[in-house]
Amino acid sequence: MKRSLIPVLILALLAAFRTAAFPQEPQPGAGFSGKYNVFTDGYNGYSLKIPAEFTLDRKGAGTSWIGPSVGGGITGIYVNVTEMKGISSQAIYDGNIRSMKEKSDFTNVFAVKMKPVSKKVYAFRCREAIRKPGSPDEKPLDESHSWFLYAFGNERSYQLTVSGRYGAFKENKVQSLYEEVINSFELIPVKR
Repeated sequence: MKRSLIPVLILALLAAFRTAAFPQEPQPGAGFSGKYNVFTDGYNGYSLKIPAEFTLDRKGAGTSWIGPSVGGGITGIYVNVTEMKGISSQAIYDGNIRSMKEKSDFTNVFAVKMKPVSKKVYAFRCREAIRKPGSPDEKPLDESHSWFLYAFGNERSYQLTVSGRYGAFKENKVQSLYEEVINSFELIPVKR
């Protein structure tokens, strides 16, 4: 072997050892820059950060953004808002979180704290189960998978859904991106 190739081989071996011995932090996902734009909907009373690679598809009580293909399928973010005038936010929250905890198709159901608008905001998160519905078998990698945030305030019910192919979640290509979106969601005063 030529003498000039030995340092190159040593550097390659060191780089391989370092990567194996010290795993790198997962990246936001294939094709994601890590940059976000703030979307504010004063009419429906919420704000959140949207990844720069997502484009607004539909706006209104049901607002959606379409993202790039990751793991063989399109990524998406959806916010659905339903007016609940005259109904207690806590009553809606209590019924919904209890129902989700009882459903076997959902996991990781837990309460979260959100900034209050003028009164307390009730919120919880959950995820679709990684099993096929009614089966102990794991979902196929090309099947759709979603995480959710439910929030109740402003006399409204909010459902934030982030979705993509199950394989993209399993390979950790979208988790940090979607955590940023979910954690940025907040209720703001409604302006009509």
